[in-house]
Amino acid sequence: MNTFKLLTVVVIIQLITNLIGLSDVQGQDPLRFKDAIEKFKPVSEVNLENLTVFAGSSTFTNWKHLNKSFPDKNVLNCGFGGSQTSDLIYFANEAIIRYNPVTVIIYEGDNDLASGKAPNKVIKDTHELISLIHSKLPKAKIVFITPKPSKRRWDAGFKDEFIEYNALLKKELKKYPYVKVVDIWGIMLDKNGMPAKEFYMDDNLHMTKAGYVPWARKLKKYVR
Repeated sequence: MNTFKLLTVVVIIQLITNLIGLSDVQGQDPLRFKDAIEKFKPVSEVNLENLTVFAGSSTFTNWKHLNKSFPDKNVLNCGFGGSQTSDLIYFANEAIIRYNPVTVIIYEGDNDLASGKAPNKVIKDTHELISLIHSKLPKAKIVFITPKPSKRRWDAGFKDEFIEYNALLKKELKKYPYVKVVDIWGIMLDKNGMPAKEFYMDDNLHMTKAGYVPWARKLKKYVR
């Protein structure tokens, strides 16, 4: 095989690898989540007293035992898998505002970065989301969880972007007295600094039930 053909093969392999890394995230039309949003509980079926809403991507969708993680607390899971911050902005009323929660806990940014969005762009969207929620729910506390480390994202070449975004998230959101950032990065790593295998499913991205245990401990004080 001559040099030109070898280079062509290398380029094709790299392109395929990049596409696989982006395949977790669909197109940017938020209406792709219409069916998922329609499955959220109507307000009439929700206990609104001291409610904490969990809104975000599949990390929340898969937290199917959320109520057991926070016994004696009033929590509502409004996760929709594959979502990005821009999607939560679009569906903020359906996923958050209409329930009038006292606390909103958000997990986004993971799919944003994996789709190729720059950390600064995701931060810009995050500011927009905060502004929207606070304008409608001025008394609500808003809690952001930093995107988790995962071998799947690292293998796709996004580790540095995740670290940069998490640092920006903690720095940028300090100016909001009603916003908190919960950093879960360290608690998801093993002693060698790698994502702890027991916390992740075979896809090396989504979390096992064990992975949610340290999350519940970190978030407990924010759930009223």
